[in-house]
Formats: sequence, C-alpha cells, structure tokens
Amino acid sequence: MVDADTATKLIQNCTPNLADSAFMAWAAAQVFVMIPALAMFEGGLVRSKNVLSLFAQIFVGLAVLSVMFFLVGFSLIFGDDKGGFIGGLDYVALKGFDPSTCFGRVATLPSTLYALYECMFAVITPLLITGAFAERLTFRAYVVFIVVWELTVYYPVAHWIWGGGWLMQRGALDFAGGIVVHTTAGAAALVTAVMLGARAGHGVSHALKPHSVPLTMIGGGLLWFGWFGFNGGSAYRSGGDAASATLNTHIAASACGVVWLLISWKREGRPHTVDVMNGIIAGLAGITPVAGYCSPVAALVIGIVLGLLADGAVILLTDVLHIDDALEVSAVHGATGLIGSLATGFVASSTYSDAVTNEGLFIHGGSGKLLGEQVLAVVVTLAWSGVWSWIIFAFIERVLGWDLRVSAAEEDEGLDVGQHEGHAYLFSRLAIYEEVFPEEETPPPSIFTTARSRSQMRRDHYHGPTSIYTSVDTPLFSSVNGSLRDASRTRSMHV
Repeated sequence: MVDADTATKLIQNCTPNLADSAFMAWAAAQVFVMIPALAMFEGGLVRSKNVLSLFAQIFVGLAVLSVMFFLVGFSLIFGDDKGGFIGGLDYVALKGFDPSTCFGRVATLPSTLYALYECMFAVITPLLITGAFAERLTFRAYVVFIVVWELTVYYPVAHWIWGGGWLMQRGALDFAGGIVVHTTAGAAALVTAVMLGARAGHGVSHALKPHSVPLTMIGGGLLWFGWFGFNGGSAYRSGGDAASATLNTHIAASACGVVWLLISWKREGRPHTVDVMNGIIAGLAGITPVAGYCSPVAALVIGIVLGLLADGAVILLTDVLHIDDALEVSAVHGATGLIGSLATGFVASSTYSDAVTNEGLFIHGGSGKLLGEQVLAVVVTLAWSGVWSWIIFAFIERVLGWDLRVSAAEEDEGLDVGQHEGHAYLFSRLAIYEEVFPEEETPPPSIFTTARSRSQMRRDHYHGPTSIYTSVDTPLFSSVNGSLRDASRTRSMHV
C-alpha cells in the first residue's frame, strides 16, 4: 500500500512494468468509451427533440473538462498536500511528466499513463449529472456549472480520498469512485433537479417516455463493458487484484439487474427493458467503491441489496417527493454509491487488497473503525457536493443574471432547436412537409422517401437553406406525423 505521504511524489528514471502499462492503457480506453456510451444511454431516455442537446452537453464536457484536468486538475488532486484539503501546483500542465517518470501512488506505471487514466474519472463525474437536469437547462448555464463544480467539488473530494488528503489520512476507502464519483454526482443531481423544478408533463402518463430504448440498451451495454476498466483498472496493475475487482463488478451488476427485473415484472405485470438496464447500472455504481476489497459472495449480496434499496430510492424521490430527476441519477448513482461506500465498512478485507488496514465489521478480526470512517466520508461528501451545487446554480442565476431554465416555449419545442438549431433525426426536418403542402393529396403509402444529393446538402451547409428538389437517387425511410409518404415525385420544399 502507498501511504498518503508518498502518494503524490514523481519518481525519476523509473522502469515501468510493461504488462501493467498495457493493461492500464486498455483500461483507460475502456473508461473513455463510457463517455459516448453515457450519451447514448441518456440520449435514448430523453425525447427525440432533446437528443442533440444531451449529446452536446456530454461531448463539450469531455473536451472542456479534459483541458482543465491536464492544466490544473491533476495537480490540485495529486499535488503536494496542502492542509489535507487540496493539492499544490507542483504538476500544473503536467510539469515534469515524461516517459522516464512514474508516479508515487503507482510506481509501475508511466506518469503520463496514470494521468490519462485519472483524467477519464475527472471527466465522466460531472457528466453523470446531465441526466438530472436533462431537457430543461440552458447550455451556457450548463458549461459554467460543470467548470465551477469540477473546481469546487470534484478536485477537492478526489484529493481528500485519493490524493493524500484528510480522509485518506484517516483511513477512508474508495476503490474506484463510489464516494468521489457517484456520491458527489448524486448529491449534485438531487439539488439541481430540485432547483430547476419539474419538466412540463412530469407525472403525466406517457408524457415523458424514452424515445429510443434500443439506443439506451446499446449505451448501457457499453457502460457495462467500460466498467470493467473503471473498476478493474483501479487496481492499477494487471493480476489478481484487477481480476477480483472485475469479477465482483460483473456479479453485482447482474444480481442488481435481476432484482429490478423481478420487481418490474411483479409491479407492472411484465418485464420492462429500461428497468432491467437501470438495475444493472445501479449495481455497477454501487459495487464501485468496494469492488477490489470484498469476496465474490459479498459482491452478490451487495448487488441484491443495491437492487432493493435503489428501487426504494426511486419511489421515494419520484413518487413520494415528486422530484423530477429526469433520468434518476440521484437514485441510480447517488444512493447506490452511498450504499456501496457504507458496505465497504462491513465487508472490506485485507485478503483482497493490502489497502485495507482496518478489516470490515463482518470480517473476522474486524471492528467498527472502518465503518465509522466510511460514514464520515459519505456524510461530508454529500454535504459538500450538495451545498456547492446550490451555490453554483444560485451564482449563475443571481450574480450572472442568466436564466437556468429554458423558456416554456423552448422546452415545448425542444432544446435541439432552441439551444442548438438542429434536429437529431431526418423526420424532425421532414415534419415541415405538412406545413409546406397542407392541402396536397396524400400519395399512396410507401416505406421509402428520398433524400437530397450530397452536393445539395453541402451547398445548404455552407450557404444556408435553399428551395430544393428531392432526388430519386437515395431512398431513405421516413415517417411524417405518423404517416408514411412517398416523396419520390419531384417536389419543391424548403428545409
């Protein structure tokens, strides 16, 4: 185990382990894949008129937060400890990092690879919050929020637990981000959802249904795949530690998914696909803080408990308190991260990781010391993230004078058009057909319609929309206001 005093030291002229380096490069790539996977997962759950806005939030966040991390983030997390609260500026712009250096916390990896892996965690954490305020937050408010939140919440908390800060010094454990990632994001999701208020139609049956369940399932499957790098890679080396964490991740996710399947089947009379995938994600999030510290049997039990309690959290927040956390981030990530972090205090064992210096309460020879540290870490993190999230939103609204929420008209039209002047799907643009030819006789139904030539599309892109004729060269399926139309006849339409 690397202690808090040596966790932030740059090691010169080291010899990285090639097997560990190859493994961690693959793990970093897996975690990166989770970011576009998150966009697909959440994109399928929102309505079609808001898909582009969500994708824009995810990918703009990816770029902005990556630049921040490499300039100051790594240093503020892993720089020399300043009073247990934040890291110093020793590694601004990754000063001193080159292929011949390793980092103190992981002396077998090139420092540059370690920084890349940690960057993925710093990026994805605030992006999880997008699911809470989906379909109603203005884009400029979003950018300001994630930048300030990263500086005031993620960097300090990550330093407290992973960078040699005061919680790490006290012995709190977080294997891969149950506290640093999921608890911080969950608290922020709850606060921002409450401050923004519910979407129009919230609580009305079928008003806010997912527009593409297959897109959500593909994104969820890729998240599951990426989580093997998220948790397995947090061992920072190939071998038994990583294998154990990966196995536990899969077991807990599967168990939690089965629990949500059975609950959905019992409650609704049939299994709901989205519920199953949400259960899997809940299991993945909940096992994250303890994945490398417990036995496979403990992971199975944790997965079952996560399924039951996460479902209860959804009911409490949505049905009882009527909070519109659009994609249930506070329950699926926040509540489960909290539960898994507390479970660490019960089942963590030094048999599975030398980072465990105080055995869990249920382990032979264990005491309540570790559980006490876990409770302290969770409570402090919840409060810190929640308060700062409120402050940031209040600052944007009251100091900058910006609207947090889009107008009612823009919300009704969709953020894709209102915030980004775009459409996610072709049928969104062809819907104008009804307005252009309202009196025209509907032609015989066909599953084909036509698309413009590439040259015309290119001209439109550079010179603006023009009145064009449809081309018969490229058949393309389309639906217009629920009916199928054949646009193979030459028509002039403005798009």
